[in-house]
Amino acid sequence: MFNIPHSSSGGPASKKIPWSRESTFRDIGLILLLSAFMYLPFLGLPVWDGHEPMRVIVSSSMLQSGNWIIPMLHGKVYLIKPPLMNWLIATSGAFFGTLNEWTSRIPSALLMAATGVSVYGLTGRWLSTAGRLFAGIATISMIGLIEKGREADMDSLFIFFVALILLLWLNGYSRKWKPLQLWSMTLLLLSVGFLAKGPQILAFFYLTVFAYLLLRKDAAFFFSREHLIGLLLFIGVLSVYLFFVMQQVPFLEYLSMWIDQITQRGESRYSHAFLKHIVTYPLEAIASFMPWSVFVAPILFHRESRREVSKVVTNEIFLFALVMVAVNFPLYWVLKSARVRYFLPAGPFVAIGIAALYDHYWSDAKHNPRIVGFFRGFLKVFCWLAVIIAIALVPLIPLLKLSFSPAIFFLMTALTATAVIILHRMKFLQITGLSVSTAILTGFVFLTYTYLDIQSDSQKTYNPKKIASQINAALSETADTVYVMGYRRQLDITCYLKKEVVQLDNLSELVSLLDKAGAGDRIYFISDVTFLKKVHSDTEHIRGEEISWRKAASFPGKERDVEIILAYLEKKHGEL
Repeated sequence: MFNIPHSSSGGPASKKIPWSRESTFRDIGLILLLSAFMYLPFLGLPVWDGHEPMRVIVSSSMLQSGNWIIPMLHGKVYLIKPPLMNWLIATSGAFFGTLNEWTSRIPSALLMAATGVSVYGLTGRWLSTAGRLFAGIATISMIGLIEKGREADMDSLFIFFVALILLLWLNGYSRKWKPLQLWSMTLLLLSVGFLAKGPQILAFFYLTVFAYLLLRKDAAFFFSREHLIGLLLFIGVLSVYLFFVMQQVPFLEYLSMWIDQITQRGESRYSHAFLKHIVTYPLEAIASFMPWSVFVAPILFHRESRREVSKVVTNEIFLFALVMVAVNFPLYWVLKSARVRYFLPAGPFVAIGIAALYDHYWSDAKHNPRIVGFFRGFLKVFCWLAVIIAIALVPLIPLLKLSFSPAIFFLMTALTATAVIILHRMKFLQITGLSVSTAILTGFVFLTYTYLDIQSDSQKTYNPKKIASQINAALSETADTVYVMGYRRQLDITCYLKKEVVQLDNLSELVSLLDKAGAGDRIYFISDVTFLKKVHSDTEHIRGEEISWRKAASFPGKERDVEIILAYLEKKHGEL
């Protein structure tokens, strides 16, 4: 069993880590430089995908209407997610003068860099300078976090707030801040963090803090009057946002919406889904935290390394990181529809835990030769794997019908050269050099994959940006508005349209608009044929008359046998 020292309510005393202004600025500069290297190249090249179109459409609506309080999606109130990320994307668009792929994703990239800096800055009480630099670098170079830091979505914002709030709370607790100050500050930040993604941040915060205090035998600190005051502050700040929400929907309806979202994660249409989820979810989590999750291997396979863990667990930051991962992972593991991205806020704490381990091992490297050897051995394998990847791409690129552009040639050359240089300098590298080298190799591999994926997507039949361009060209100059049939349909196309887009749910609404139109006017709408046939049949059944529409253009859908059409209703001369 691990020996966990008892602490007072203010937290245990910790070993003071020497601080140097010069080394701090240098390390933060290195984290920012590595972030720019991994997050900025090709950031604006991929088309908006996944949930990005929703964020961009809502943010664009804020810029155009000036209403930044109530999010709107194609003319409909959109309250499923809070607006904080939309505000950041809209602010970026306003600052740069345009909202495109690059400007919409730059907030996510900056947030991931800020997360790395926060991890570095808020772990100084427990880790050496090299250890916290390791943690910061590992955070920004995890595969799953790199992916989210290059998307115009809210995951990077959520990861940032979870890491910041929990680390700030632990610093205040261990430094024995006044309880009212600690709870008030963290719960004030928690109310802002709620606007990032909703109530999920409450689960991360309270599961972690409550479990940690129980382990510390300090549950009284959790059930204190000061915590209650902090909760009232949280409710007060959040009620300002809810006041505007309740102007659109009743509170109980809004609460029901969040309950439905959470419960749906435990549902699935497939009977075998739960078993599959139980098996694959841990593997997906490990893959998302690669390459750094590999460094847990010595603990699993070396008896001496496991014995050392009992010493590392006395380090408060390691214990806290361990608790954070251990109490939150089961929640998403048992929800069979939970995505691995829901658990990505644990990434910084996985990085911190690994950093604490290697900080301990490296401080006594003479007595831990296997661990040091494992680290260097892993990096050596990674280098040779990078060389093999670069060589394999030479025949693979033409086989996949891709092209050798200057960018891919540079990436392949840089990947090979970096791997060779690291192999040559391997025996001289210490913990910082090894972590930086691992991050650089990870960055080059990820960028190479990203660029090839961009090439591959550009050759697909379904290209929403090209389809949107063709629709823009097909629309008449007098058409100010395009209507889209159905909720959250064809968003990856409509986010690129230059006209105002409004969502309709049935053809009756289109006919009503036609009744108000002038002679010769056309009412344009977008839909996939399958969905249109359904609403067409339903509408005719309700109205008892045939509705005639004409196809202006058609395009292949994302799925096979799906056709997307641009069509219109036209009011003829003399028609009432």
